[in-house]
Amino acid sequence: MHPILKNSLSAVAGYAAIFVTVFVTFSLAYILMGPDRAFQPGTYDVSAIWVVLTILVGWSAATLGGKVCHLIARVTMAPKILMVLVGVLGIVQLVLTLTMDQSAPAERAAGQPEMMDAMNTAIQPLWITVINPIIGVLGVAYGGGLLKKSGSCATEPAKTDPT
Repeated sequence: MHPILKNSLSAVAGYAAIFVTVFVTFSLAYILMGPDRAFQPGTYDVSAIWVVLTILVGWSAATLGGKVCHLIARVTMAPKILMVLVGVLGIVQLVLTLTMDQSAPAERAAGQPEMMDAMNTAIQPLWITVINPIIGVLGVAYGGGLLKKSGSCATEPAKTDPT
């Protein structure tokens, strides 16, 4: 297989791993937490625990995506392509968020909304939307083996005493 095609398909597989991980994890979290714990009382603003979950899931999914990408391609170019893809899509999401109608949705009644409505109505803090691409790019870099792991970096061989 041509290296460009293999790297591109590896990046797509890595992104698919990220997407599936995020979708499944947040779906399960919403089912387990319910809307009253996923959102702040009476609003569509996500709760503090949801914000923490967003950061943890984002890092974990991006790391997994980088790992999948690197395992398939076996070269560092594929995770770099995935990093660009994650970064660009994150910036597009940020621009869309900044240009959306920022008027607050109606008050939320206890126990509402259903999961699909929650995905479309949830309001995250803007700073989360800003750091998501950063978390994603760094997670892919880490999972794809582009960042040195602590303790594994030796700059020169140990010198032995000739005496």
